[in-house]
Parts: sequence; C-alpha cells; structure tokens
Amino acid sequence: LASSGGGRAKRAHASPGRCTKQRARPQLPEGAMAAAEAAPTAPAAKPTEAPPTKEARGNGDIEASWPVLQPPKNRGKRLFLVGDKFCCCPPYILFVPIAFVVGYTLGLVALAFLLIGVVAGLVLVGLPAACGLWSFTYFWRCAPFNWVTDLYTRVMYLGIQGMRDDLVMIGKNWSEVVNLDHFRPKGPLAKDHVDLSLQIEVPKEREEEFDPPRGCARAFARRSGLSAWMKEHLFYLPQVDHFDAFEPDENPVEYVMKKMGHLYPAIHQDWPDKYSDESLSRFCLYGLGAHRIEVEIQGGTRYYVVRTNALSGIPVRPGFARYGGDAYFDAGFRPVKIVDRGLGPARRDGQDVETVTRPTDPAWAEAKFRFRSSLSVLVTLVDHLYGVHLQVSNLMVTAAREQLSPDHPLRRFLAPFMYQTIQVNSNARNNLVKPRSLAPRCFAFTKQGFQLAFAAAPQLLRSGFEVPPEEGGPMLNFATYADYMKDKYGIDTEWFRQGKRYYSILREYLESYLAYFYPTRQAVVDDPELHATLLQFSHQLELVTPAKMLLQGGVPSNVDQKYSRIIDMVTSHMFWVSAMHEQVGAIEAYVQDVAFCAFKWVPGALVGTKQTAIAQALLMSSTSAPMPFILGTDWTHIFKGLHPVGGVAEGRHSPEECYRRVQLELQQMADYCDRYNESASTRPFPECFPLVTMHPKLLEMSCSL
Repeated sequence: LASSGGGRAKRAHASPGRCTKQRARPQLPEGAMAAAEAAPTAPAAKPTEAPPTKEARGNGDIEASWPVLQPPKNRGKRLFLVGDKFCCCPPYILFVPIAFVVGYTLGLVALAFLLIGVVAGLVLVGLPAACGLWSFTYFWRCAPFNWVTDLYTRVMYLGIQGMRDDLVMIGKNWSEVVNLDHFRPKGPLAKDHVDLSLQIEVPKEREEEFDPPRGCARAFARRSGLSAWMKEHLFYLPQVDHFDAFEPDENPVEYVMKKMGHLYPAIHQDWPDKYSDESLSRFCLYGLGAHRIEVEIQGGTRYYVVRTNALSGIPVRPGFARYGGDAYFDAGFRPVKIVDRGLGPARRDGQDVETVTRPTDPAWAEAKFRFRSSLSVLVTLVDHLYGVHLQVSNLMVTAAREQLSPDHPLRRFLAPFMYQTIQVNSNARNNLVKPRSLAPRCFAFTKQGFQLAFAAAPQLLRSGFEVPPEEGGPMLNFATYADYMKDKYGIDTEWFRQGKRYYSILREYLESYLAYFYPTRQAVVDDPELHATLLQFSHQLELVTPAKMLLQGGVPSNVDQKYSRIIDMVTSHMFWVSAMHEQVGAIEAYVQDVAFCAFKWVPGALVGTKQTAIAQALLMSSTSAPMPFILGTDWTHIFKGLHPVGGVAEGRHSPEECYRRVQLELQQMADYCDRYNESASTRPFPECFPLVTMHPKLLEMSCSL
C-alpha cells in the first residue's frame, strides 16, 4: 500500500491486541500497483491508491475507505485543450472543424424541412382553422347575440355541447351502459399530474371503463387523439377580462338563459326572494352555507357564523374586488352583522382592516352581495372541485381500479358510485384546474392567487376531517359528525338531520351487502385486496395523515374498530359523491343570477359583469351532466356471478335483496322530504324553508363534473 495506507496497516500490526481482517480490495491497474509497491513512503496519496484494510479497534470494526485528497494548488481553467499524455492538444481537436461543418450542414437541412412542414401545416390547416374559428365566434359579440367574452370561452361553449352528449345516459337500461364485460382488470392506471397540487394525480380519460356510445364524429375525435389534444392545449388561448356592465334595469337571468338556456341544468330550488335578510338566513341554513355553519362566542353572546374571510388575503386581478365576509347570525338565525376583511386595502403585515356592516347600515346590501358571492367561490373551489372531485372521488376510483379485481364484491358494489368518474375528473383537470382554463377565468384570482387558494383548500374543508384527534376526529362517519356538531356546538339543523339519516341508510346497505360475502368482521379486515384499496386511498388523501385514517400507527387498535373504519371510509365516499356533491355542486339556482352570486365583480357593484355571467353559467353547464339517480335505478345486474366463499350464512341477504331493501328505505326518506318541504310555510322562522339537497329523488349516485 502507498504511504498513508501502508503506514496505517503497519501500525495496526505493531499494536498489541489488534488484528486486521482481510477483505476483497478494489482492483487496480498493474501500473498503479507497481508504482505503489515501488514507492511505499510517497509523501502524498495518489488517486490510484487502494483503500486501507478493515481494522478492529476495541470492540468495533472500522471499514476501509478511500483517503481524503486535497484540491490542487493550481486552480486555473480547464478547457479540455491540453491532454495528459501529449503535452499539447489531443488529436481529436483536429476533427472539431470537420464535425462542426457536417453538423451545421445537417442542422440547416433538418431545420429547413422542419420549417417547411410547420409552415405548410399552418398555411393548409392551422391558420385556416384558427381564422375561421376566430372570425366565426368574434361576431357573437354583436347584436342580437351580445356575447361579451374571450375566445377561450366561446370555444368551450362549442366543446361543452359535445362533452355533455358524451356524458348523457343512453336509454334507461343500465345493462346496456354498464355490464360485466366493461369491467377492466385491476392494475396501475396511466395518470396526469394536477397543476397547483403537490401529489394529486388523475387517471387519463382513456382509462374510463364505462364509456357510453358516441356519435361518429365524437368517436373519431376520441380515438384519433384530437379530442384529448384539444383539451390539453386549449388553455394556451389568451385570457382577456371584459368589464361590460349590466344596465340598471337589465335582467341578468334573462341575459344568461338566452345564451345558455339549452345547456343549463334543471333548477330544483325556487328562490322568489334572493336579496332580503330572510333569504340570507335561508342561504346559510338551508342553502349553500348549510354545511359550513360554525359557532363563535363574542362578549358572552353566542353567534352562528358562516365564514369566507379566508379568501380576503388572496390577490385578485386588476379591476376586480377582493373576496371576503363572515356572516354572523343570532340565536334565532337572524343576520346581525357581516365582518369583511376584503374591503380595505390589501396588506401583508397581518393588520387587515375589518369592515363591520350591520342591517341598518347603507352598505348592507353590498355586504350581503359580497358575502354570498364569496361563499359561492369558496364552496365551488374548495368543497366541490378540490374536496369532491380531486380528493374523495378521484382517489377512491383510482385505488379501487388499481387494487380490486373485477369480480371483487366491493368493486362491483362501487361501480354505480364510480360511473364516469375518471372521465369527469380528467375533464375537471383540463377545464377547471389548469392555468387560464375555465375556472381561473371565472374567478378573480391572479395566477398566484389561484395557487394560494388551492394550497389552502385542505384546511378550509368542513366535513368531519377537521375534527382534531383529541375530540374523536377525523370523523368519516357523517352520522357521528352530525351528533358531534349538535353536542359540542348546538348546531342541530335540518340539513344535518337529513344527512345523518341518509348516511345511516348507505352504511346499513354496505354492511348488509358485505355480510353476504364475509362470514365475520375479521374476514373483512383480513381481505388483502380490500385492505390494499383503503390503505392506498387513506395514504393519498391529503386531508389527514395516513396514520389517522386506517390501519397504521395503532389507530384503530382492534378488529371492530378497524371494521368500522373500513365501513365508514367506503360509506363516506358514497355520501360525498351523492349528497355532498348535490350540496356543493348543484348551485345552478345561485349562479344563474350574477346579482345573487357572482364569481367576480368590480368594487362597489351589486352585480357581476356580463362576462362573468356567461362564464359562470358555462361552468355550471359543464359541471351538470346527468348521472344515474340513486333512487329508482336498477343496478342488480352488476351482482351476477358473485358468490360468497364457504356458502351463504343463515339470515344473510343476497346483493339483490340488499339493493331492494335500500331502495325501499330511500323511498321512505324521499316521502319524508316531500312532506317536510310541503309543510315549510307552516313552520316558524327559521325552519320555514324547504331543503332539497338531501332529497333522494334528486341525488345522483356518481358525481358529474
């Protein structure tokens, strides 16, 4: 060995009580080995030295390692012009000019062919198509159409008409749309990353297994990849804000329906009064804010609160008002004030200006408009887009498709609740999340503001996930969550009561179905595919940490707790894609009127702009494709060929019987909802309003976009 290693090895041999253990050493070139043997006392270590042998020092072994080398004293530039062997430039330098000439010539030829191809494509196809589309849609702004919007929105308007046709059910026989041949094998799905998120991925549209029939033109566009290419690149069109305002006596609802009426979804809520204080109570107690009610104590007085000030610090584009407003209600749910942090100047020092407006103040109408509009943005972005689509429905369908075999009982059971979910969420990624797509154009956020709002979404959800562990959270079981809100905060509203009943019906249905296939709860917990599915779902869910969700970290600890958590995770998915999606996604009654709820508006206005009216109506139309209803749709054909292992236990109901029983229970709840709504006018305030978002006749089994 060369000096340091050799000396170290000699000292090791000379020391009493020490020994060295032989081990395989790195093979060195013969020249280097000869040099090392010839110069055992060289003053400096060489790069070709072998590492020292392993030594034993005391009770521990020291692994051999390469010696440390100091950098050279000469720190000059190295341009690879001088070789180590020839003391001048290496021979290959002579070929550099030749290689340059050849590469330059070939590059010019390739560039010429590329330019010719690009120019030919643009001249023959791209430019005619772009000019034709632009000129065709540009004159929509003229009378009698008066479309005040940008090119992207006009193109989306044309595309959504075909998109809705793709998602419309064909006939009433579900066996024609979803049959056993459509179930694909389990396995990894091809996915696209979602912009503005850290770890959210959405399966590609081609992974959808329940694909309805299409017309010839749409089928060609789908198979050729033209449709996917358009969806992926449409957001490159420039974003332009228009500030055309409605005249004082101009009807914004009539304006929208003349342009979007053939696409706009059916409206199940009647709002003869939209702007009064009583309507604000209904809006928060029975409408868009029903799931976001909180309680706050101020000066010994108890208030109900619905908050939107979390959006007040997010920057908006020039010309638009900032969001904000927390609405406070007294014990009788009469509005008493709105505290708004979005009216003052935007600050970044934590000293936001709070504007308190009361019902007797002149600015009360503007405060209510700002609050309603801000809540519509918060619910649409956080609860609907992020919570329902990108989190719960997306992660469950991904886990089920990747972990459950086509003949697994749970895969069959979840099929109606996952119908078209992959295609819908893929469209949401392209049309609602990407920069300059439809949702960013609807809202007033800047590009950075949209990113901030998305980053804050997990902390802004109100669904039971926010309950801390010391209080029993996270609560996947909505019935338990409803009891928690009643016992801890005194929030006992009809929305929570009906939600608790609906969740309990779904949970009982799932338990009776699984009991047919699994003889014990232990068998459910031990199912490897079921375990893998729910473990993947809980691990990818950003709302809470995986250790709090399922089978890790000792929480829960026994079979019954694990079983209950598994049941609640699946039931929670069913509840979210049906009832919660109706609550946060079926907002057509609100956004139809930009004087009721506007996604963006100018400071001081009581109504959104004309461009806003068209954009949010287009978003509503694109997110309301019809899906199968949970009541009255026959899904028993998907249970064919399923048999329990070891025979059927006594007293267990077949899947078909379980489905008929849940249909009966849902019908009973629907009858109750009808009676409740019909008697609304006979009840005292604030219980004198109907509630439709939990009505089984209106709930769909799978979430439309």
